[in-house]
Formats: sequence, structure tokens, C-alpha cells
Amino acid sequence: MTDKYILRQSMKGILPNEIIKKKKQRFMVPTDTWFNQEFGEYSKNLFDANKELVDKYFKKNYLEKLNNSNKLLSGKLLNFNKLSKLYYSRQSWTITNFVLWHNIFIDGEVPK
Repeated sequence: MTDKYILRQSMKGILPNEIIKKKKQRFMVPTDTWFNQEFGEYSKNLFDANKELVDKYFKKNYLEKLNNSNKLLSGKLLNFNKLSKLYYSRQSWTITNFVLWHNIFIDGEVPK
């Protein structure tokens, strides 16, 4: 119970003990669903429009693998190492957010 100690201590007497002592739970973002809908197309267009930036920070062949993959469904995991299983869609989500962040906070652009 050392995770979030200060937060847990500050909530004593406010929240029930069952809540305070409860283990942390994962929050899964449904990126695979989003990428199979219009967000996937938005992401690909964003990568294309920011090709120079994307090529500067990411391996081109890996991005092509992400963009051309049919493995976005949750049941089809890609093992990058023995310790973690990462979704193709999580990788695309991360890169999409990086490009948007860079455009806003580094280049000062407003997203479309």
C-alpha cells in the first residue's frame, strides 16, 4: 500500500476504507477500436502531413509496419520482449500524440 501514499492518507475519513485500501486498477484506452474507425485515418493523415518530423524521430520501416498492419485488434498482441506486450494501436496512439504535442508546444501550431 505504498503506492500513492500521500493521496491515500489525505482521503482517510473522506472515502471508505475499502476504497483507500483497494489496489490500483488499469485504465485501458480502446485505441484498437479508435484506429479501426475514423481516428486511424486521421492518424495516417497526420503522419503524412508531418513526414519530416516523424522521419526524424521514428524508424520509417516500423511506422510503415504500424500503418499497414491489420493487427490492431486487442487479441493480436505483438511481443517486443518477454516482459511486456504492446499493441500496435498503442504505438500508433503514442506517436500520434507526440506529433500533436510537438506541433502545439514546439512549433506553436493549432491542430486541425
